[in-house]
Amino acid sequence: MVHWVQLSSTANRIVTTTILGIAQILTVLRIYLRRRAKRLWWDDVWALLTMLPTLLFTIAMWIRTDTPGLGPLDESHSARIVAYWLVSISFTCSLWAARMSLIFSVIRLIPPLFLLRKITEGTAVVFFLMWAGSLAQKTYVCASDRSWYRLAAPQCHLGEKVAIVELVTDLFADIALAIIPIYLLRGVGISQKKRRMLYMMFGASLLISVVSVIHAVFLLGPSGLLEAITAQAESGIALIVTDLGIPSPYAYRLLGMGRF
Repeated sequence: MVHWVQLSSTANRIVTTTILGIAQILTVLRIYLRRRAKRLWWDDVWALLTMLPTLLFTIAMWIRTDTPGLGPLDESHSARIVAYWLVSISFTCSLWAARMSLIFSVIRLIPPLFLLRKITEGTAVVFFLMWAGSLAQKTYVCASDRSWYRLAAPQCHLGEKVAIVELVTDLFADIALAIIPIYLLRGVGISQKKRRMLYMMFGASLLISVVSVIHAVFLLGPSGLLEAITAQAESGIALIVTDLGIPSPYAYRLLGMGRF
């Protein structure tokens, strides 16, 4: 039964700092490389906007797990309630901002006159609406019943409805991010470099989906830090796969393996 399995706060901190730290470093590298190549676009802006809530996510998770005896600052109970709110909001924002970066990465590969570009732009609007809806639902659930404020380890139990909505929207987004590149790969005139990028996006969507399902499972029960740790993994992996396609060609050439 997953609802009673727990990880220590120390393990949670290690996972948070490591995964999100790697994601943040890759984002900085991505922006630097794109700026140097004078190829900054909206997908890079969204990647940067993804990194900002992951920074907040990291700080808030340290505060949330800063219980008396663990430290280092022995944060108050009220501070840990605020930290939970920040964790919940920053997770949702970082995950959907990463998806926005991925969808805009696809958009920039599609010629402006293609119908598929209009469809993909419409999908980006749907992503934004699902992002707003998910954030509103979580806020309502946690604000309407604040009995969790009295828990020794404050955590809102989001419950089955939130888990179902999150799973459905996650799967819709990840399937869309997988299907659109497949259609684009069927197009004429797609360069080999763009094809590799699209293959990476397809694989990235599948990977994010796997973590999304695991996180949704833990949402269904009082899983404590396991819910949090899967959220961190999902957020971090989403940002990592969003960024990975940019520095990969440079690393490939740096290692003397030719062109990516």
